[in-house]
Amino acid sequence: MSQSKELILFIPGLSGGEPEKYLKKLTDGLADYCKGTGIPYKNIEDFTSAEGASKRQITIDVSDEAQKTIDIHEVYWSDLAQNLSVSSSSLKAIRGLSLILYWMRSLPVWAAAIHSKYMFTSMLFTLLLMLFWYLGVFLALLTAIGTTPESVFTFEISGSESVNFAPIIQSISDWAKELGGWYIFAVSAVLVAVFPVNSVVDISYATQCYLLNRDNVFHKIRGRINSALYDAVRDPAYEKITVVGYSFGAVVAVEALASYMGKKELNFITLGSPLLLMAAKSTRVKNAIEQLQGNVQITCWSDFYSDQDWLCTKSPSTIVDEKFNSQKITSSVPMDERLKGLSHQLYFGDWDVLKRFI
Repeated sequence: MSQSKELILFIPGLSGGEPEKYLKKLTDGLADYCKGTGIPYKNIEDFTSAEGASKRQITIDVSDEAQKTIDIHEVYWSDLAQNLSVSSSSLKAIRGLSLILYWMRSLPVWAAAIHSKYMFTSMLFTLLLMLFWYLGVFLALLTAIGTTPESVFTFEISGSESVNFAPIIQSISDWAKELGGWYIFAVSAVLVAVFPVNSVVDISYATQCYLLNRDNVFHKIRGRINSALYDAVRDPAYEKITVVGYSFGAVVAVEALASYMGKKELNFITLGSPLLLMAAKSTRVKNAIEQLQGNVQITCWSDFYSDQDWLCTKSPSTIVDEKFNSQKITSSVPMDERLKGLSHQLYFGDWDVLKRFI
């Protein structure tokens, strides 16, 4: 029986979860697809390397005379992302306002989102959650300031003269209590309990940091992706390499592959990508998409999206040929799961997507 070996380099998104979370969903989906279509399938290894790169290895009988081994390596990177929800109250107040203004004033992003009623609705809902989150943070900060001892706000100018800002601070705190009251905290508590508000804020903030390269996070993430990519390319055992970008991982993958100059040709798959919006927000991302589509070492780009998934759109294309193929999947989920973002995981169970992997 002839043997061949392939590699899937899986780049997940800003899940905020642990490594292997979506890698397991992918391998479980592949197993279900193979069983459902009668393809002999075996998960022969399940381990995590010393470097922390999660890996799986499966075998598939593609015919009576041929067997294929597929290594699936996850390049986990969201540990490099910065979370705003665990920061101090003062930092939340300062950067939270900056975050809301960053997205609220992004006219090109809103113009791009308006072409999809689902994405536009999702953006409005996300902004509403962020506003309630920030209002709760702001009122909590002012309440805390109002209970601070008066001596903290008293500053000496010269000699015996001093300036006391305590009355002004107290007035602002009293105003905040009248403005917010208990019902603001109640509404915020309900929203946090029903919806993943902190996750929404952290993902929005991490996206902003990535696009702005705050604290050099863009270069750190790109370095990790490129290291894994070129290690794979140098391995002579692989006859075929496919890079898969899921969610915001598609943005990370595009920017890494745009300048790829390795000796091996690569296939590229994107699942539920926000590339249309990120290209509207960042010239760097827009240029990377154009550069990737002109890269002769990328033999094909298969893009999967769904109207059920309110966190993605069809990826933009600057060329019309067989190299780029965008396909809308037909799987569906209930409305409550769409609102909670669970429809963003449709791809791991859709047979059109899984067939492309096999």
